Amino acid sequence: MTKTFKNIIMISLIFCTFVFMLTLLDFAALHDIKNDYVSQSILDYLKINTSQNLPEWTNTRGEWQVVTFSLITRFLFLILNTFILIYLYRKIIPQADSNK
Repeated sequence: MTKTFKNIIMISLIFCTFVFMLTLLDFAALHDIKNDYVSQSILDYLKINTSQNLPEWTNTRGEWQVVTFSLITRFLFLILNTFILIYLYRKIIPQADSNK
C-alpha cells in the first residue's frame, strides 16, 4: 500500500473519531434540551399562560447550535468519506486485478 493511501486512510480515521465525539456531544445536548426546553409555542399549544416571560435559558440556544453543527459536520463527513472510499476503491481494485 502506498504512502498516499495510508495518509488518506489516517485522515479518514481522524475524521471518524471527530464525528464520533460530535455524536456524543450531540447526545448530551439533546439530553439537556429534553430536560430544559420550553418555548412559548409549546405553552400556547397547551393553553398555558404565564405571568412572566420565560427565562432566556429555556430556549437552549447553545444546545440547538451544537446539534445543528453536529448534523452539518456529519453530513459533510459522510459526503467526503464516500468520495474517499470511491477514490480508494478505484485505485486499489485495478492494482489487485493486475497482481492476479
